[in-house]
Amino acid sequence: MGYIATYLEKTNDIDVEIVDCVKDRKSVQDIISYIDKTKPDFVGINIFTQNYELVKNIVESIHVNCKCFIGGQAVKSIYRKILNWNVSNTLNIIIGEGEFIIPQIVSENCSQEPEEQMDSKYVYRVNINSIYFPGTFRTSVFQFRPYDGTQLYNEIMQDTGIIQNCQFNETISKFKGRSQFNFDFGNYSMESDEVLNEYILKTQRLAGE
Repeated sequence: MGYIATYLEKTNDIDVEIVDCVKDRKSVQDIISYIDKTKPDFVGINIFTQNYELVKNIVESIHVNCKCFIGGQAVKSIYRKILNWNVSNTLNIIIGEGEFIIPQIVSENCSQEPEEQMDSKYVYRVNINSIYFPGTFRTSVFQFRPYDGTQLYNEIMQDTGIIQNCQFNETISKFKGRSQFNFDFGNYSMESDEVLNEYILKTQRLAGE
């Protein structure tokens, strides 16, 4: 969400507010009431399998006229279910790197047609076939996490097959806690290269099963 907010502010000169509903302990009704009170033009929500029903309830219960965006890693496997939501507002369902296409949709300058549409719900996919695909991934996306990082590796391999072309940033990787995948000699995080390589090999084996 932070990346999307930054792109919107830089590209569209839009005032963006990020609300951490978990940290602020906001209930579903709190969130709906806040949206109705502040009357935003756009609402973006990150969805997971764990919060699916909560997000569905929020989006279906918004009373003000606004355009909604749904994104997150889970979207590519559940977007057909989202297409069946009962919403009164426009709902843009984003699969992939949302920060590259959402500013275009917001500014009504999007040149990419949705791959699916149902009523006022639209599905956009940002992958290698998208005109908004960046060519190289943002450098900080490869911060090392023993599970999430290798899950990301596996997903990129499956979606694009161009993992070897991802950009490595030597400067950023010198900072502790922000080490990245380096495809020439592995990753020099607090974990050893051997441990990371074993994780990657495991995800590759799983992807091939």
